[in-house]
Parts: sequence; structure tokens; C-alpha cells
Amino acid sequence: MLVNQIARIQSEPVGHERAIEKTIEKTQIVSTRYVLIYSGFFLERVRGDYDGAEEMYLRALNVDPKHIVSLCNLSLLLHDVRRQYDKALAVFERAR
Repeated sequence: MLVNQIARIQSEPVGHERAIEKTIEKTQIVSTRYVLIYSGFFLERVRGDYDGAEEMYLRALNVDPKHIVSLCNLSLLLHDVRRQYDKALAVFERAR
């Protein structure tokens, strides 16, 4: 995936250095977001560390405020665990 994108970009005659930088930046954002989401899920479901999970979901949303999985996971945590129904609904509606 990333290797193919970089190879394609390198074959372009001009501006490929900036295109490579953009691809790497985008990949880092996506990777960071998923590490935070999966960390949150692990903390919530395996460890029962709801505070830690909520922090991870919020950090993922700082990286990408419109990320559907992060919004849904946070909403479910607020609803099922925290029983903060209004707040859960507000977060869930951001995913629409």
C-alpha cells in the first residue's frame, strides 16, 4: 500500500518529495488514530479501565474529530458504562 504509493509518486517528474511527505504524514495520522482506538478498546473490554479507555477515544478524536469508530466507541462507553445518556447521544449524533 504505502510502498506502492511511494513508488508511484517517485515516478512523477516533479514535486515527488512533497507528495511523499504528505503520504507519510497521512499514514502517521491514520496509524496514530488506530493505535489509540484499539488501545481504548483493549482498556475498556479487557482491562475494565473505563477512564483509560475514554481518554484513548478522546485522544483519537483529537487526531480526527469526525472519525466514526472513535465517536461510536466513546458514545457506547458513555451510554453503557457511564450511564451519561445525553452526553452519549450528543457524541453519537456527531457521527451522523
